Amino acid sequence: MRTITITTFAEFVKEVESLSEDSELMLFRGQAKKGNLLPSVARDNPSYDSTEDEKVMLKELRRMGNSILPRTDLDDWELLVVAQHFGMKTRLLDWTSNPLAALFFACNDWQKGTVYIYAIFK
Repeated sequence: MRTITITTFAEFVKEVESLSEDSELMLFRGQAKKGNLLPSVARDNPSYDSTEDEKVMLKELRRMGNSILPRTDLDDWELLVVAQHFGMKTRLLDWTSNPLAALFFACNDWQKGTVYIYAIFK
């Protein structure tokens, strides 16, 4: 993994532009903490296998969530997206194709110090 230190917004834009020249797909994640690229369901105890707990929560959401679900025929992946949108801890980790959105979320949680933008590209 390559690390680049950027201190201004202009540098950030310039770096993203230079990365995008050679990449057909880029995804970004912004956060206020270094590392810890774990979905919310795994942050409290990363070694715990929460699969069964998640299945129970999704089953409950299907049973009780008909009033908030956009459709009743959602597959589990679609239901996970809806669940995360409503604040349920899931195994999904937010990534965006918009580097400015990633920067916003990194700065939105910012206390004091450095923020981190992760990029994956192909």
